[in-house]
Amino acid sequence: MKKLVALFTCAIALIATLAFSSCSIMKNLENAVIYPESYSITYEVTTAEGIVKSLTKTVDANGNVYTNNGETEQLFINQNGTYTLYERNEAGAFVNDESQKYTKKVVDEKTADINKYSEESKKQFMPTVKLSGSDFVLGRECDVYKIGVGGKNNSAYYYYYADKLTGICLKLDVKHTALGQEVPHNTEVFVCTFFCTENVQDLSALI
Repeated sequence: MKKLVALFTCAIALIATLAFSSCSIMKNLENAVIYPESYSITYEVTTAEGIVKSLTKTVDANGNVYTNNGETEQLFINQNGTYTLYERNEAGAFVNDESQKYTKKVVDEKTADINKYSEESKKQFMPTVKLSGSDFVLGRECDVYKIGVGGKNNSAYYYYYADKLTGICLKLDVKHTALGQEVPHNTEVFVCTFFCTENVQDLSALI
């Protein structure tokens, strides 16, 4: 009976530890990236196929949102929590459909493409990730997290640059080596080419 109780106690302790660890990780993930109230950010992304594209997202102090993925430009204008979508036409003007309105949740979903890159820094909480040091991107100090496998001569490592102030990932760098020499890789990488958190323009002025 004593052994059974001891085993039961250990099992409960293990479950509690795992639950606490899981809660701790979830809390860390939730707080890992903090978007400023207003900001504008642009990424240059190089795909695995070698195609270079630019992505921009801007949020102003009034909650208006602008995105540009290189093919389409969209502008969501906030009116008391309800958003109207404007799209830039071939003449360069933003036009809208007044009959279609969106909630903030939908706008967040529709403009989340760029968040895929800004939140790559959340990988810092993976079990095998190590803090590799610090560096600067656009003059902003970043913690550099390293994940990968290999030794001195053969390796594959991924480096995530997390902005110290916001946690936003400003760069993903990939390095593969074989026989001590760096070799090409076919992984998508990116770097932030513009990041502004002050004096963001009023997006309603675009319409």
